[in-house]
This record gives sequence, structure tokens and C-alpha cells, in this order.
Amino acid sequence: MAGALVPAAEAAPVSGGVAASLSAPRSAPVISDAVLDRMRGIGDPAADRVVAELTARGQLPEVNRLLRKWVYNDQALPSGLPSDLVSFIDKARQLPSWADLTRITTAAQFGQAHMSYLALAYSMGVSTAAFTYPILASVFDPNVGIVLDFQKRLLGSLKLISGVYDPDAFAPHGQIIPDLVKVRLMHAAVRDYLDDSRWDRARWGVAISQEAMLVEIWLFGVYALNTMQGFGIQIPADVAADFLHTWRVEGAMLGIPAGAMPADLPTANALFSQLADRDQWGSPQGRYLLNTFIDQASKYMSGPGGVDISPILISVIRCVLGPRLADMISVPKSLWDDEVGPALQNLQATTTDTSGPLSWFVQVVNDVLGDNVQMVTLKGEPVYLDIPSYRMPARASLTGSRHGSAALSGDTRRERRARAAG
Repeated sequence: MAGALVPAAEAAPVSGGVAASLSAPRSAPVISDAVLDRMRGIGDPAADRVVAELTARGQLPEVNRLLRKWVYNDQALPSGLPSDLVSFIDKARQLPSWADLTRITTAAQFGQAHMSYLALAYSMGVSTAAFTYPILASVFDPNVGIVLDFQKRLLGSLKLISGVYDPDAFAPHGQIIPDLVKVRLMHAAVRDYLDDSRWDRARWGVAISQEAMLVEIWLFGVYALNTMQGFGIQIPADVAADFLHTWRVEGAMLGIPAGAMPADLPTANALFSQLADRDQWGSPQGRYLLNTFIDQASKYMSGPGGVDISPILISVIRCVLGPRLADMISVPKSLWDDEVGPALQNLQATTTDTSGPLSWFVQVVNDVLGDNVQMVTLKGEPVYLDIPSYRMPARASLTGSRHGSAALSGDTRRERRARAAG
């Protein structure tokens, strides 16, 4: 594989090169723990201020109504928006000075040519790998009042990944810039809701902190590449670098300091490993989200003749994550695994073999995602990136999943290490 990206963390059942990189000695941290600790305590001050004001003034419903009209990168903002929000958006919609649209387009052309594999990597890999990071999973703890919505999470992810599969995403009539700004405002609304009365700031820092966002962007930008390589996709080093560049641009537009996102692949992979060592372990929240994801995904996806997709869905998730990550969030083993694992390692051949175990599953994923890369509907229903106004669900609990339940309690890795040392 000429010029291939060197994987940094377990993504899928792949070659021995991955295992070698996992067992290699760790070098000096890319970012010191002291800096990451500070990032954990910082959200997005500019977005947080404007959303707090909109919430206090009771303007969110009208703002959302108006922002639904703002769709294209070069489109003027609708009239009637509050002046402080307009000022924020005018700054937030600007590309970083170092953004290279030629490199972004090159990455998107590669993604477009490999859309089926990209869709599977994000929907079954990145989405579920996020559950192995309590700093991310704890935001969706139903006990704090924010419940995972598969439909909206899928759409939000699709909006973000359009930058790496739609060559026109950043063009004047593309849609990714309004989407990025809206996601940034959505994150601020989560932080506004998860105040000290609902959120354990001493344990997790600020909700959706700069550290948490860095973890998520690196899942989108580094883990996804490693996962695609696990599918047997050949990714030239220059394309992989352009792919990473796209996610650095998106990360910066979501409020992550550019200096925290390495521009070269070896350092990016080293940072991904460092973040995994620091922030990744099994948690009740992660296991709950995995069960919720399976339940909700099964409602939106069905196999030939309406057959229940859950058994193969679970097997695909386990084989994409690999046994170590799958065990963290209790993805069960399946009789499908012996077929699904090898099929994933040669996905290009698998999808052309109509008798194989994954050919129809990949098509189901593509059918759900649809042909329209801008994706404004899911299952025929319009879905918008509105700034949420959260309310505690009346019956939210961990016992609502038919795939399992758990009590939401748990310790941070530091707390467990401290007890072990004592």
C-alpha cells in the first residue's frame, strides 16, 4: 500500500501493522496533560455568550425559524436576527486563513469515490467509537436530561462529513458553513443547559469542552481513516493528509484552537493515541448509548423483506470496533462475526458479492443516508439543525433498551488509578 496512513489505534480487524503501532512505545505527549486539563475547562466562550443571551431573552424559537432559511455558504443572513447573533455568525462563518480549498476538494473527491465505505466507517465506526469516551458519552446521560436521538445524531454527522465527500461543500453554493455554525450554536446550548446543578464539572470539566471536541474531531478525522483502511481501502498518504486538513478546518470552525490539531499525520496519530490513553474506557453511559443506538437504528433500517437488522448490525459494530473497544461498551459476540469480520477486511469485494453477508447491509446504510449529500430529510421527514432548548424527559431511564440496561454510575480513569495506587 504505497504511501498509506500508519494507523494509530484499533479501528477494525486489519493488518499486523495496526497491532505493531498499538504496542509501540509512546513518545513524549503531543499536548501536555496540563494543557488538556485547561482545555477540559473551556467551552466556546463566544458561542456560549450569545446562546445564553438568546435563551435568557426567550428568542430561540424565532431564531431557529429564521436560521432554517440560512442554507448556503454565500447566502446573506435572514433579516430579523438579533444583532449579537449576527455579529457572532459573521465571524464564525469565515474560513481559517490557512484553509486550502484545493486540498479540501481533493479529499472530498476521494470520499465521494468511496462513499459506501465512508458511510459505513462513520455510521458504524465513528458513531459507536464515541461511546468508548466517557467525556463524550456522559453528555447523553438521560439523568442529566439529554437523550440520544439517532435520527438527529445521524443527520448532524452527515452534515459535518459532507466536507470529505462533497467536493462542493465549501463552494459558494455549498451548505457546510451554515451547518458548522449551527452545530457550534447547538453545542453552546448544551453547555447552557448543563449547568452545575445537572453536570459534574469537577469530574468532566465543561460539557462539550475543547478537549471533548478535540477527541470528537480526531475520531472523525483520524479514526475514520484508520477504519477505512481496515476495510481494505487504499488511501495514498497525500490524500490522507488532505483528509486530515479538512477536519482541521472544520475543527477550527467549531471553536477548537488550530494549534491543538497537528497538521502532519504522524503527530495526528500520536495525539489520537494520547487522547485514547487519557480519555477512553468503558462506562455505563457508553454501554447505555450503544444499546440505545442499536434500538433506534433498527427502527430506521431493515433488511430485505423487512427482516430485523439488529443481529447483523450488532456484528458489524463489533467487527468494525474490534474486540478491545467492543468489549468496553459490551457489544455482544455473534454467530455472524466469523463471516462479517473477514468480509469487512475486503469490503470492496464484499459489496459486489450479492450472496455475501454484508452486501445488502451496506446497501441498507446507503438507502438510509440517501443520494442527496446535503441531506435535509431522513425517512421523508425534514430534520433541522436547530439550537435546542432542552427539557428533562419525564420517563428517561436506563431500563428502556431491549438490548440491556445499566445504572449510571462510574469513575473517571484518574479516580480508578488513584484508588489502585492507594
